[in-house]
Amino acid sequence: MSSDNGQRPPTAGNTGRDDPPPASRPLETREDIINKWLKDHYIDYNHLGTPLALKVDEFIKIVATQSTDPDNSWLDNNALELAAVILTIELKKRSDIVIVPSSAAISLARIGQCMCGKDEFEKGVLSTGCYAAMKKENVRWIVVPVTDGMISRDESSIPGGGRHWGFMIIDKQRNDARWLDGHVTLEKNRKGKWRITKMYGAGRVAGKIFCGYEKVMDLKRGQFTAATLKHVPNDTKENSYKFDQGSACGPWVFAMLEYILDHPNFLTCADGLYGIFRHKYRQRHGKAMAFHSLASRKRIQEIIRGVADSNLGDDVLPYKMSTRILKILNYPSTVDLLVGINFFNRSKTSPPERGHNGNSEKGLDDDDDDDNDSDDDSDDDRENSDEADEGLQKAIEESFHSNKKNSAQGPQGAQGPTKSRKPSEPPSKPPSSEQATFNVIYEVLLPKHIPNFEPMTSEEVQEWVDRLPSSTKTRTSLMNTWGQKAVLQKLFGGFDELSQTQLRSWREKDPLFKDSHGVEIEHVTTMLQDSVKDIRDISLQGGIIYYPLSYLEDFAVRNTVDQATLEAGTKLGNDNLDDEDGDDIFNYDYEAEENDPILPQPKEPSEQPSGVDTSIKRKHVKDNADAPTAKRLKPSRPDFLTMKDSELPLWLASVPEKKKAPLLDSGRNLIDPIRARIHLEGIFNGTFREWAAEESFSEISKEEIKEWRKMVDGGKGFIKDLVP
Repeated sequence: MSSDNGQRPPTAGNTGRDDPPPASRPLETREDIINKWLKDHYIDYNHLGTPLALKVDEFIKIVATQSTDPDNSWLDNNALELAAVILTIELKKRSDIVIVPSSAAISLARIGQCMCGKDEFEKGVLSTGCYAAMKKENVRWIVVPVTDGMISRDESSIPGGGRHWGFMIIDKQRNDARWLDGHVTLEKNRKGKWRITKMYGAGRVAGKIFCGYEKVMDLKRGQFTAATLKHVPNDTKENSYKFDQGSACGPWVFAMLEYILDHPNFLTCADGLYGIFRHKYRQRHGKAMAFHSLASRKRIQEIIRGVADSNLGDDVLPYKMSTRILKILNYPSTVDLLVGINFFNRSKTSPPERGHNGNSEKGLDDDDDDDNDSDDDSDDDRENSDEADEGLQKAIEESFHSNKKNSAQGPQGAQGPTKSRKPSEPPSKPPSSEQATFNVIYEVLLPKHIPNFEPMTSEEVQEWVDRLPSSTKTRTSLMNTWGQKAVLQKLFGGFDELSQTQLRSWREKDPLFKDSHGVEIEHVTTMLQDSVKDIRDISLQGGIIYYPLSYLEDFAVRNTVDQATLEAGTKLGNDNLDDEDGDDIFNYDYEAEENDPILPQPKEPSEQPSGVDTSIKRKHVKDNADAPTAKRLKPSRPDFLTMKDSELPLWLASVPEKKKAPLLDSGRNLIDPIRARIHLEGIFNGTFREWAAEESFSEISKEEIKEWRKMVDGGKGFIKDLVP
């Protein structure tokens, strides 16, 4: 029997003495690992001797918006300056432009306020490089991003350095300085001139910076023209992303700078930027710039990441992540893997098939069967996810859209054989599918039309829900009908464009407002938006694959081909409609005057200039009526007056069923070719609208009317009945 005092070997960690074992090092928690990674430096970039650095969390927060993370939605100065510098110097290769860092701008502001001498800027550690760059002979333009926090202690204490962003462009050659701010308020004075009634303090800071610039460059006061550009797109009203109010100024500065750099003639215009951003061009710039603050935030991230990741090795993970961090964040998900694999498969060259040399007639993006218009399942897998890359989603949607310019040329739109057919020639055969029949309509009008889901039945709503991307569909299917209607309204155009009558109907019928007695009509939109704020901010408007076929058919019946043609920006004879001021400022056929710069086309094909008038202008018609016949009757216009009867059905095939049904018998044959000619003339050439708009008939119109009356035998009255 052993004694309690018997000797035993020491256990692990026991020294054999009475000393306590050493404390073990505390384990690093998952939270510690993530926080350490977020605080790690993501990019260190040197610009003119000024370090521009971002931590991982600062880089991630670039895409924070007012609705997703309001406390971090204001764009940090390093993020904005980094993107501006990389865009200008590395991507655009503009050695004639200097981007002034915020540290140098603050120094200029101090000099402008007489708080120090110009030596501070010339010899300062963070400004001497900028000073040397500004003095270079080959540098013409100086760009200064400005925030109100650059001179105010109260504002500079705010995270990010201020409350509002704008930027100034100085033209050394023209002695011109212009301030660009996306949030100025304008009103007309008694003389009808536009004046600024409200502007943030960043404009005053820009003035102080400019005063400092004059001093360090040894310029005499009064040599420069310095003013605010009043007629630039607004960062809120013209922001197509509606969930970033109050925080979109930083993304706007970047988007406007890129917009200007994309069009070099803006800077070299004889009147400078003042000649470019005039009031009569304001709407055109809004459409062409197509500002979307979230897209701009993603663009900023994309540009910065391109530089940051370029220094990583082939086997180093992006964003300086580790495998442990990937596991903690459960990233990538299977959806992300699917997106990546699909993208890889679509971008690589297909191996040659047996017996072929690999030169397939299909493009890399053509995964469809030859005899149908529906996308393959692989596309649906990628598309049916709210996590899918928006660039891929857009590419998929684009594959369902024909070229709009071609779609307005003839009754079959942009079908393959149509491209080689002159607009005045009949189609070789009727459209091969129902969608081809309606493509002229929905290619042009559908993206502009916002459905109102409030009056729809539950069965109709379900048709829409069934076509949503899969993850959104899953969440939406769990809601009641009114919740589903709100989600659909958000995804297909939003609530802001609904009329007062429509909003009242929502308020009266939606149970959301049952306990909210006396809700003002202006608050209805806000409450509806709040009810679906957890649904991802994507737009499906105009994406043909998300619309039920029944809706598309009804939409085509309610909208005519000639209306779609006019909406697309065409007039009689397939020429472009003039601008409101009488100038086609997008495409000059003559040499542009110094004060009339050529403006760019809008970025998005679906966004047409808002100045297009869908009715025929009296002035235009009168001028056109007095023109020579050869000019008025373009050779591209089909001549239905003399066309063979056998060709009429080919044109009639593309007309919506409701319009052509009265012209056909039970065997789908023409009842009366004359009546068909009149219908087709009105739809495709608009001749009768042209007559109706004339104050007095021109000689040409009188001759045309005489010919048409002769064809219908005068006394039948068809022309009077069928004037649109």
